[in-house]
Amino acid sequence: MRNSVSLGAARALLVIAGLSAAVALVCGLGWLTASRRSVPSIDELSDDDRRLLVTAMLDTSPGVFRPVPFDPRVGYTLKPNQQIDDWNDSFVSNDLGYRSAPARKDPGVFRVVFVGDSWTFGLGVSEAEAFPRQVEELARRYSGVSQPIEAWSLALPGYNMLNETAALSAFSDLLEPDAVVFCPTSNDVDSGHGVLSNGSLSRAQMLVDEFGLNVPIAFHSLFLNSHLYLERWREGMEQVGELSRRFRGRGVPFLLFFTGRWVESLAHELVNTAEIDAPYIITPDELSSMSWRNPPPFYHPTPEAHREYAGLIYRGLGPELGWAPLPDGLARAEVPVHRRLLQERDWRGPCLEDLAAHVAESIEETFVPSSDQSLQVCSGIDLRTGMMRRSAMILIRKSDTTRRLLLKFRRAQGVDWIYPVDVSVTIPGPKGPARATWTIPARGPEPLEFTVDLPGGISGGEAVEVILEAGGVAVTSTDLQSATVHLVSVTQG
Repeated sequence: MRNSVSLGAARALLVIAGLSAAVALVCGLGWLTASRRSVPSIDELSDDDRRLLVTAMLDTSPGVFRPVPFDPRVGYTLKPNQQIDDWNDSFVSNDLGYRSAPARKDPGVFRVVFVGDSWTFGLGVSEAEAFPRQVEELARRYSGVSQPIEAWSLALPGYNMLNETAALSAFSDLLEPDAVVFCPTSNDVDSGHGVLSNGSLSRAQMLVDEFGLNVPIAFHSLFLNSHLYLERWREGMEQVGELSRRFRGRGVPFLLFFTGRWVESLAHELVNTAEIDAPYIITPDELSSMSWRNPPPFYHPTPEAHREYAGLIYRGLGPELGWAPLPDGLARAEVPVHRRLLQERDWRGPCLEDLAAHVAESIEETFVPSSDQSLQVCSGIDLRTGMMRRSAMILIRKSDTTRRLLLKFRRAQGVDWIYPVDVSVTIPGPKGPARATWTIPARGPEPLEFTVDLPGGISGGEAVEVILEAGGVAVTSTDLQSATVHLVSVTQG
């Protein structure tokens, strides 16, 4: 009998098997939903289901990308000047490798450059339906400006904050923007992606995290109160602040549009900490809910949502450019346009309170590998077996009284020759990281138990990143995955 497996379960298997880490980022909430269900093994899939699995991978990360060798910080672009029929659209990439107009600006054109990731790109909708072009259409109709206005989308699926700022720096002289709209989303502090030989994306284990870790990670769009998470946001926003000051020094208006799902107090705190003197808008929760998103496999905004975003951006950018107000009903007047210098509130306290509430809902105080613990795995752990690859990162929530963690391991079967192997743990903290290294012997009783003290400065209720790295790795014969040890559990003591 044919063993039928749903598309959602196949996509979850794709993530867990490590065939393409790009799916985890591009599918977003779809991956999170699927990963909570029962996950089959590859051996349980029929031939039809395996083909479905590969099709899902190529739908979300088609072979249309190329690396950027002259500036690795940018990461990648589309293959330039190529016909692309993917993501529910058919278009020809431009000379720089983006879904936009040619890089050279025509004389007399007023160009607004939009910088972002898959939300700004418009994953799952056509280029004409995405909000950059929708802002262009609104400006042409209602701005009262006779000068031709062009929206230029410097955005690609999978970009993070550092890819985005690097791309804006690298291409700004070519693009000659007259205004910039920078669009952070909640997963913009995840590790970036590399380009595989077939032109698709992968967050492979050998890639270096742009934010300085040896472990590529994805936070699954979680909002965390951890030291590492907030430091990554501060680093990215500091670069945004530097760019905003550079452009405004040239007389180029700069707008921040926090798109996707956001904790409002976090957005305020990031702007304040980076001292960004530019108008900014935070997308309301309603407009990032599933009712405003396309169905699988994309889970990104609908054309209607993009039109709503365009109205918000026009309201924020229009006064900077002398555009006439939009007619009533074309933009949500109740959504405020903020400025840091007009605020009197200190946002740090409310921000930490809001983040703590999110952590309490999503992160547990212990970790035992299972499909129910998917939000606690940022990379490198097979949820079915607890098998750790060369490196991994998990999340736990610190209890009020704990001072140390207890980690339990088992050896991987069938790869005895890699032992003894060293396994090191790093736990970041505001007063410096805690580190320890243990040796997994070739023989002896199991599980093997090790303790590590938590670093100072971490309070109860905070998320804690536990980063694991092994000194050696093997490939198992059963599922061709890299293997080091089985992580049995992480508890607090």
